[in-house]
Amino acid sequence: MAKEDEDDLKAKPTASAIRKRWDDGDDDTSDACRRWWINDAFLQGEQWIRWDSWDRRLVLRAPEVLRERATINRMRPAMNSLMGRLTGKPLRFESRPTAADDSTIAGARLAENVLNTAHDVQEWEAIRAAAIRDAYCGGVSLVYMDWDPAGGEVLEYDEGTEKVVGTGEIMLCELPITDFRLAPGVRDAYKSPYWISCVAMPAAEAKRRYGLDKLPEPDAMMGRSALQQNLLMRSGRVDMSSTRVLTYWQPPGNDTGAGWVATVIGEKVVDGPHPWPFPFKHLNFALFTQDETKRWVGSTVLNDCIGPQHYYNCVWSANIEAAKLAGTPYLAMDTMTADENEDITDEPGSKLVYPPGSNPPNWVSAPGPTRGLLTIIGELDRILDDALSSHAISRGDVNVNRTPASSLAQLGEKDDTPLGRFAHNQAEGWARLGRMILETYEDKVTETREVKVMAGKAVTATSSWNGKMLRGQTDVTVPLDVTKPFSRVAARQSALELWDRKIITDPIRIAELMDEDPDDWLDTLDPDVARAKRENVKIMALEVPMVEPFDDHPKHMSEHNAFRKSAAYEEADTNVRWIMEQHIQAHETMEHEQLAKQVARAQTQPGLERVAQADAPPLSQIPAPFAQRQAIAAMGGAAGAPQQPMGPSGP
Repeated sequence: MAKEDEDDLKAKPTASAIRKRWDDGDDDTSDACRRWWINDAFLQGEQWIRWDSWDRRLVLRAPEVLRERATINRMRPAMNSLMGRLTGKPLRFESRPTAADDSTIAGARLAENVLNTAHDVQEWEAIRAAAIRDAYCGGVSLVYMDWDPAGGEVLEYDEGTEKVVGTGEIMLCELPITDFRLAPGVRDAYKSPYWISCVAMPAAEAKRRYGLDKLPEPDAMMGRSALQQNLLMRSGRVDMSSTRVLTYWQPPGNDTGAGWVATVIGEKVVDGPHPWPFPFKHLNFALFTQDETKRWVGSTVLNDCIGPQHYYNCVWSANIEAAKLAGTPYLAMDTMTADENEDITDEPGSKLVYPPGSNPPNWVSAPGPTRGLLTIIGELDRILDDALSSHAISRGDVNVNRTPASSLAQLGEKDDTPLGRFAHNQAEGWARLGRMILETYEDKVTETREVKVMAGKAVTATSSWNGKMLRGQTDVTVPLDVTKPFSRVAARQSALELWDRKIITDPIRIAELMDEDPDDWLDTLDPDVARAKRENVKIMALEVPMVEPFDDHPKHMSEHNAFRKSAAYEEADTNVRWIMEQHIQAHETMEHEQLAKQVARAQTQPGLERVAQADAPPLSQIPAPFAQRQAIAAMGGAAGAPQQPMGPSGP
């Protein structure tokens, strides 16, 4: 055996080496994992807890006899608000062409459509939400990419082994800080020579997937307290019969040599080591850091909320105890009055007798909460609001009908500014994933696949593609406006102010500024334009829409011609182009026929062509639909919006 082959075999990872590296990384990230467990428990409402430093486990605080334990969870509502603001818009990928020629631009557009289609089909928004939540809990989260050879179109199925051979498909998986490890001591996560993932898998599934002789040990719960087990099961991450599956990822490099991927269950390598499966030579993940520090583990604002949240519960518990002990009023009376009223009842109209000259009975009430406790609650509220960027504007406590758009924007910006860096981090991380996915597709997809062809927000058709058609256009970005917080209220108020000042008079542009679907507005503002756009979609799907006599043919032809100049139409099938040409020709023919009939009516009796007619031919004076007139009146009252044509072909 050659010396190079011997060195190559020695470099292959073993089960013991992989487990040792996991344990080394476990010591390096113990503080971050501890923070994740505590923050996750607080978010789930388990807030009377402590961390057992000796056993490194999360346990419940020992209950105190006759003491109240109130849990007023301020963190979860604020976290829900943060999640909503950070995921207000779905991810969108944009590819930057490396050259100006048509072939390169076509490859870049295809890259965008491939990623956006995978985003929809594989539901990346759920992965994105999990990554954001885990980044808040532990300071950092990870989303990695893998290539599933059994994914895609099924090519072969072995009934004996139940193994599937497919065309292959990429797969994204999200992990919290507790479920992955890097090389100890690294500052830049992307410069780590390796990383290890840990996934809890049902023992029966692990046995089937990796062809094991017997069920592996259900060790995913080992070393965890009953509280931790309950938290994991409540979140759906793991069950009692799950086993830990460690996967070792080592990309090729000058220091590491050949790249490897190996999977370990227990003390055995059950899959691999396999050569590095990706065309790139760097780590196959993106890291999401909530609050950056000098090390990759990062930090999180939730760390600052644990103390105030705990004290918040303590103060409310003290108030509740006081209310229970002093909440019942007592009737004070002298002994003579008490002797006269041995059978006091609480019935309405009952009498209370007291001797002449004695003081009438009176109620004795316990004092309410002290001013100090009320002050503390207010201060803790303020501290939590500042830490979680959740003030009145974020909670919806501002009267938007009486507050100018500029004030709404300023209030919203105060809460959204602390989230700006995390929004940048989100855009950078998903762009990194997009580049890796496209490089992998370009290398591995040799067969023909289908992808959605997008025109703005609408799906116009499907198109065939393979890896070569990407033409190296793997440089993608994620626009910052889809990851940063977005206030619909502020956007709506700002758009209405622009409309009222006549700075913008196009209602479709106003819809876009409000982040609403302009097509929904078109159905009311101009039904013919909306119908023509729907016909464009049908034609791209090789459907033949009928040309009706009640169509406004000039508007239809205008929309069809605009679409014929688009990139999607340029790359369309020849059958699509033929259907479109015949459809437009039918509009032209019917328009000419209708006009000829109108001329004949005018010659027979002048003015007859202007009478309202059912199919609204040219020159026919027929008012716009009622909904359209109402919408125009509503938007054009104070703004002086230009009136829409009252007839289908002209004013």
